[in-house]
Amino acid sequence: MKKNINKVIDSRGGHVITIEKLKEQDFTTPFNYEVSNYNILFKITYTKDSNEHVAWYRAVKTINNIHDQTPARYNDGFGEKWIFE
Repeated sequence: MKKNINKVIDSRGGHVITIEKLKEQDFTTPFNYEVSNYNILFKITYTKDSNEHVAWYRAVKTINNIHDQTPARYNDGFGEKWIFE
């Protein structure tokens, strides 16, 4: 998972400082209530152009497909999503 996070931040010209795995249903994130048991949330602090930024990543617990956009097809699942502040 961390490798994927570093790859995305690097592709945007940034450098990861910290990756914090959050409680599975932490409703204080920008995802609010768009979180289910099928997700893992991360708060990423990174630098870009000498400025510090925060990104939020909602990963999916789908075996062999962490980019799944339709987890839990018969329940209330939420797909992979990034939010950059």
